[in-house]
Amino acid sequence: MTYQTVEKIREELRVCPSLGPLLLVGLGVMGGVCGFGWRGWLGLVHASFWVSCLHGGRRWWMSLMLFVFGSWWGLRAVRTPSDSYICLMGREECRVHCRGMVTGCPLPGGPFDFAVYGIKTVDGWKKCSGLVRLRVKESFTYGDNLEVTGGMIYPEAGFQRRHLRTLGMCHELECETVELLAHASGWRKAWAYCLNLRGKLSDGLTEGFRSSRLGGLYLAMSMGRRDLFPQAERESFVKSATIHVFAISGLHVNCLMLATCLMLRTTFLGKRTTRLIALPVIVLYVLLTGPGPSSLRAVLMLCGGTLALCMLRRGNDRHVLCLSALLLLLLNPLYLLHIGFQFSFLIVGVLVYCRPMQRGMKSVMTERWRWRLRTEGRMTMFRGVKRILGAMASCCLAWVGCLALTLHVNRLMPLGALAVNLVVQPLAAMMVEGAVPKIMLSCIWKRASCWMGHILEIAMDYAVKLAEWGAQDELCREGVGIPFERACVYILLFAILFTRHIGKVLKMGMIGGMVVIIAAGLWERQEKASGLMLFRASSGSRACLVMLDRGWGSAFVLVPGCGESAKVAAQWLKRNGVTTVEDLFTVGGVMRKGAQEWMRRMFVRSVVADDEWRRSWEMSRLAASGIHLGHWHVKTNIGYEYRHGGRIWRMSDGHGETGLRYDDGNGGMSIYYNETEDGLALLSFIGSDYAGNVVLKPGLPDRNVYLSFK
Repeated sequence: MTYQTVEKIREELRVCPSLGPLLLVGLGVMGGVCGFGWRGWLGLVHASFWVSCLHGGRRWWMSLMLFVFGSWWGLRAVRTPSDSYICLMGREECRVHCRGMVTGCPLPGGPFDFAVYGIKTVDGWKKCSGLVRLRVKESFTYGDNLEVTGGMIYPEAGFQRRHLRTLGMCHELECETVELLAHASGWRKAWAYCLNLRGKLSDGLTEGFRSSRLGGLYLAMSMGRRDLFPQAERESFVKSATIHVFAISGLHVNCLMLATCLMLRTTFLGKRTTRLIALPVIVLYVLLTGPGPSSLRAVLMLCGGTLALCMLRRGNDRHVLCLSALLLLLLNPLYLLHIGFQFSFLIVGVLVYCRPMQRGMKSVMTERWRWRLRTEGRMTMFRGVKRILGAMASCCLAWVGCLALTLHVNRLMPLGALAVNLVVQPLAAMMVEGAVPKIMLSCIWKRASCWMGHILEIAMDYAVKLAEWGAQDELCREGVGIPFERACVYILLFAILFTRHIGKVLKMGMIGGMVVIIAAGLWERQEKASGLMLFRASSGSRACLVMLDRGWGSAFVLVPGCGESAKVAAQWLKRNGVTTVEDLFTVGGVMRKGAQEWMRRMFVRSVVADDEWRRSWEMSRLAASGIHLGHWHVKTNIGYEYRHGGRIWRMSDGHGETGLRYDDGNGGMSIYYNETEDGLALLSFIGSDYAGNVVLKPGLPDRNVYLSFK
């Protein structure tokens, strides 16, 4: 590290006073939360020592105390949970009888946060504390006191467990019986009334939409209604790297702030006055839609900019960004593991710190336009060209900066994100800005509100089609990924690359290191492991069960499900490159429509049916079409021998328990599921080297679960 680089870092620490404390506290929190070994701790201590020397100068030991505080704060958040109900449960997964209160922002018919304050033991009711995610069919409001009986489920290792942990929860409570003890009272009743306004706002926003699917997507974008986000569209937006437009973040906050200020400026108020009046409205909007790390970051940065405007000072985006990150880490250290926190601050940090380079690129590319004769038409075109180039540069920088994190989290390479984001971003901004006049028109002029709803519906339809285009297999490569450590190294190299006073040789080395990290992730593409995939349609009807072989070359449909679930499953399999169904197992006439949907949408090689369906005219028609017909005897428990040398048995008893025995030649595996009138409720598999289970509640939509045989 050269002397000029050191001086540049010290100058940045002086210009941005919150950067040094953020780095030191962040390094300490990372060590306490991420659970590094002694080598990781040694690297963090070494990095914090250099940062403290650059930040504190001769009093470097005072700055080093921030790293010690961050480590203590992170370890305390992980090792000292406030969930005292866990000690009264006896074990992690068990049936409990507890009382609590609805917290957070409950969505209609969806899961919501449930604060436990009492649990029933053998010695009677005991006071306790804790926060869980409650899943129940009924809808409740904020502040309702409930008495619940159900099972505490500790999610499998992965995204869901980490996401719940960042929100201060360890378990999901699958409700069996629920009783309303008391409604909300006091100030909670007033806040519950405010939360109920979301329903009225939703009716006004979707007025004029002819498609319920597009209306639900618009509510998911503008009001944070994640329960109305279909699984198929969600995967398309994830694969095209445009899912961020549905997260309440800086895009929504800035667009609503702009729309509100424009309406307030019509009353001849000043700029500072309109910002101060509009700020509480934005805060209320974030609280109504559910505060998250990205939305809190946007509100904190907006408050910092408003404060600088009121004090007649020039705002420093870098200082406000670092200060908001520091405040969120002090509020909840586990936010460091939240995907929204990581992507939000990384994208904004890239755009803020790379702004000088972006301006330089625009000035070089538009230099010829500056020296031409300045007419009104040319100046308008010049401003349009500058905006287009700025949007292209921003998309490219954000894509490059978040590439490693995208490979780590989503395990895909979104090549079409550059083109899709250029169009989807303005469309999303237009739809979010149109939410305020749409609500006002729904109150004063219904016909104009319907006309505006038609326009917003067309814009949403185009956004969905663009996302589906960007999610094609040619533009999105799946199954690739890199570890978290490599992602951190990539981000560090990217940050050093845009530091001034670095030689060309060192810059080429940084670029080469970034390319090597991405190329290694693409080269080490892991083969998709075999496993079970369970699909349930958004209507919450009968689910279908699919077994995928290694590499996902073909699929075996063990339970066809209803027609809607089969449609969702077939679409998902086609998007993931699976077009062939080796064997389609059917039992009786209960799921006949699901089997027909499978044969309509997929290439089915063989149909395995029982005695009831085998004698029907449909089977003779299938035989005439060239599909191989198999047969299994359900009552006598005779197994069906399918291709690749395996065997499958289906066994039932008088209590509704159904089991599938799958023999793969390596000791076999047992697949059990509880089949009720509403379909599958409990699914588990047990093998010699692996096991897994998932509990499903009938009627819950979009519970697509993948269980890997690893």
